[in-house]
Amino acid sequence: MVVVPILLAPVIASARGPKLEIGIPMSGQVKSEASVQWRDAGGRRGQGTSISLSGLTAPIRLRGTGSASSGGRAFPLPADIVRHDGKLYAIVQLDMDRYLQGVVPFEMSPGWPTEALKAQTVVARTFAVRRSRVHRNAGRPFDLVAGTVDQEYRWQQAPGRLIEQVVS
Repeated sequence: MVVVPILLAPVIASARGPKLEIGIPMSGQVKSEASVQWRDAGGRRGQGTSISLSGLTAPIRLRGTGSASSGGRAFPLPADIVRHDGKLYAIVQLDMDRYLQGVVPFEMSPGWPTEALKAQTVVARTFAVRRSRVHRNAGRPFDLVAGTVDQEYRWQQAPGRLIEQVVS
């Protein structure tokens, strides 16, 4: 029998712990449910439910309530839009549990057995802690990328009771 050690990173146990900064890939257009106020690095300001990022200088601060979307990806407000490696990202701050509620049902089917979802939560939490440390040390402006670069994260206003229970 071969024993393979598994090294798990220390886990952020509390939802009230440090916030993760999630980079959500964007297109050049932002749409929101309600009016959003914005201000770019050049001092330009505006507001509306549809914002063209063309001609604006990053970082761009988006302030409002609810959520917005860009490139088919929704994200909660407020958010900051940054340019990193030639791409635009909306940066949102989430506590670990809220982040995992957007990861677990997209990394595996939420219809799987509860114990499998719990195992996925442990793996996703460990990955997030380890990966965020790597990104922070690499000078990235966010801890994790929403997508296959790190973990598939999708914002959901109401994640569902089973996912909330499994993650907490």
